[in-house]
Amino acid sequence: MTSFRIAFGAAFAGTVMLASLGAAALPAAAHASTLAASIPSDPTDPPGTFHEENLVPDQTNQNFFYRIPALAYLGDNVVVAAIDGRPDNWNDAPNPNSIVMRRSTDGGVTWGEQTVIAAGHKSTGPGDQQFGYSDPSFVYDAEANKLFMFSVYSKNQGFGGSSYGNDDADPNVISASVIESSDGGLTWSAPRYLTKEIKTFNGTKEQPAIGDVKGFFASSGEGIQLKYGEHAGRLIQQYAGIVNAASGETIQAWSVYSDDHGVTWHKGENVGWGMDENKTVELSDGTLMMNSRDSSRSTGGRWVAYSTDGGVTYSEPKPDTTLVDPVNNASITRLFPNAAQGSADAKKLLFTNTAVPVGSPRADVTARVSCDDGKTWPVARLIHAGQSQYSTATRLNDGFIGVYYEVTAVNDSRFARFDDAWLNVLCAPLTAQSPTVKAGGTATVAVTITNQEATALRGATIAATVPAGWSSQPAAVPDLAPGASATLNVPITVPAGTAGGATPVTFVATSAAGTQSMVAASALVLAADSVNIDGVWVAGVAEQRDVEATPYAEGDQVKYTFSVTSTNAEEVSVEPTAGNFAANFVPPAAGNCRYRSLGAGKGYVCSTTHTVTAEDLARGFFEPRSTWKVTRGTASTTLEVRGAQVPLKAADSGSGGGTVEPVYKTATSDVLYRLTGTGAETRPVALTFAEWAEMGYPAPRAFRSAYVKYPWADAIYAVTFWNAAPASWTWQQLTWQEWLDASAPTPYAPGWIEGTTLFKYPTSDEIFAQLGDKVHKLTWNEWSAMGFRPFENRANGGYVKTAANDTIYKLTGSAGSPITFAQWIAAGLPTPRVVATTPPAPPA
Repeated sequence: MTSFRIAFGAAFAGTVMLASLGAAALPAAAHASTLAASIPSDPTDPPGTFHEENLVPDQTNQNFFYRIPALAYLGDNVVVAAIDGRPDNWNDAPNPNSIVMRRSTDGGVTWGEQTVIAAGHKSTGPGDQQFGYSDPSFVYDAEANKLFMFSVYSKNQGFGGSSYGNDDADPNVISASVIESSDGGLTWSAPRYLTKEIKTFNGTKEQPAIGDVKGFFASSGEGIQLKYGEHAGRLIQQYAGIVNAASGETIQAWSVYSDDHGVTWHKGENVGWGMDENKTVELSDGTLMMNSRDSSRSTGGRWVAYSTDGGVTYSEPKPDTTLVDPVNNASITRLFPNAAQGSADAKKLLFTNTAVPVGSPRADVTARVSCDDGKTWPVARLIHAGQSQYSTATRLNDGFIGVYYEVTAVNDSRFARFDDAWLNVLCAPLTAQSPTVKAGGTATVAVTITNQEATALRGATIAATVPAGWSSQPAAVPDLAPGASATLNVPITVPAGTAGGATPVTFVATSAAGTQSMVAASALVLAADSVNIDGVWVAGVAEQRDVEATPYAEGDQVKYTFSVTSTNAEEVSVEPTAGNFAANFVPPAAGNCRYRSLGAGKGYVCSTTHTVTAEDLARGFFEPRSTWKVTRGTASTTLEVRGAQVPLKAADSGSGGGTVEPVYKTATSDVLYRLTGTGAETRPVALTFAEWAEMGYPAPRAFRSAYVKYPWADAIYAVTFWNAAPASWTWQQLTWQEWLDASAPTPYAPGWIEGTTLFKYPTSDEIFAQLGDKVHKLTWNEWSAMGFRPFENRANGGYVKTAANDTIYKLTGSAGSPITFAQWIAAGLPTPRVVATTPPAPPA
């Protein structure tokens, strides 16, 4: 009798008994999640220096509440910081808000007194029109030394209540205001209203035209001035508004730009669907990238679009789910705004936001850095842990960065000042699988690192930041030349008993100098006895009950709960089709275990009951059995799920002759067994004849078995599943006659077998399984059934050429692939081994 450990997977057809997957790592893109657990929670921790100051501690005699920060650096150590001063409450427009400002002349180290630069007016009675200014955004023209501040100008209505139209005299129309300063923010002009120039209105209030704008506002924080190409010097301020579209009203975004140093302003084309407050940044090649809040709440991250004509038009926005966002205003800016076009520093971007998922309270203002024009964001540091909201960032004097962010909407908005060293940037982005692992198992996660630094990366390691009680071992990164990549295997072990569900895991690369890059993933933890049905994992558990003190009686209800988790990339339908549970367990009855449209990566929990029968009591346990169907498109997979036995009463006690226990036998053997242990510790013990006699010759009960066969072997095995733990399973290789005696059942295709080696050759993407001297080329489904276990790389078998021609082949196992002359040179011009050729047989 031979014993192996296997994993059943998606390659099965028909039904299969309950099995355990062991270690599984499904290939999938990393799911976004917070990185807070992997970065210092105290921003004053090294490296670098960090200091912050609350710029609005005094509510003044106007009882201002403070919201919506703006920030700009004007050179020569002059910094300006503006924010709404909202009288008596923190309400948005049309509250009679004012905009207040503080100014620093030493790079943000100290600050001058607060001044009002756009004053709102509270109505004193009928005929006295109330108005206010809200949501400031600075645009600094470094060529003309002019500072502009855009804001909302509201009367009776705010963003949501505004009418269509662009008449500033209409109290129900929200307007666009701009003021300017030519002396670094010391004095300011009277407001100028740009509503007619940048708020589209071609219809009527009652029948707006397609493209007409209803409510709108300047995105608060800071606009930009372009540095490169034909549009160098252009000033750009971002807007968002409610637009009348063919399919209904939606929020779109657009740029407002000036090519004459702010004398005139022009509106770009609307872009997107479900947009909101947005920013633009100039990339290293002069392309503009728009980064927007997602008012549709559909991405979990940010909308990103690109412009190659200086902000007049943009591409269709795409989601960036790496930048996790709770639907909040954020900031994006060049880390080195004066870097030369196309340089490495010109590719470095700084992004700040409250880096928590959609649905979470806004919290954890975080700075992130990209070294490749926003394609990846491998660097993060926490600016503020806990409640916080909007943020805006700008480069200060050499070596320092400023971030103005909200903590509360009352009187706590802080200016944080830190140096470049504080960001601790390692330009080496990571990609990682989001592993699926069973409780008590280990997942080996493939993590790829790419060196974007200008010099070789040496002495780096990659480690996983995991929850308490979990474990992982770091992996050493081989020396990487600039531009080179390497993939390492990082193990993650999940303790037995860990609750199922998605758990954030972060992989962190640390250089020899201590700089870091990281990527967030989400480990999907499955119950130890989960069954994989075409990528949907199903597991069941009975309620806990002390059967010694309270045994079950006939007619009692056993409460049973299923957890169902999909690891598929698309929507599927899940439903139970049979089971020894309540009548309403199976549709179309009104049970709660069917899920017609289970989303990608989603899961659910459902409950049912089993009524204890006399047969259950005689047996001493209830064995949960159910059949589930998973449908993907028009294809369906149906498998049986058998749960662990549920004890119904304490073991019976005999007299004189010892303990009377249940005795079992399998369908393929006459050996009698008793079971020891419970749950995952259950083990079969073969009885001698004397032991069986002493027990009173109890009649044996049949125990479940299944028949399996490997694609790379001819033998058929009968496997008895004593419990869900593979170590307890009993394997017996069958003779042909024994298989016939069992009515020649169709064997199942198993997954990974302990002792099997998976490998591939560098010249091929094919993966092979080897057990002893048997080698088998795996299909995708077979590898999936093995839980996508990692493979080892093997060297190729050498270089050969035939006697018939000069083509050189590189061997992959027993097969060869022709190589080019350049590939032969790159391999060091190895001398090929000449093999004889046999001419084909002549035609018959």
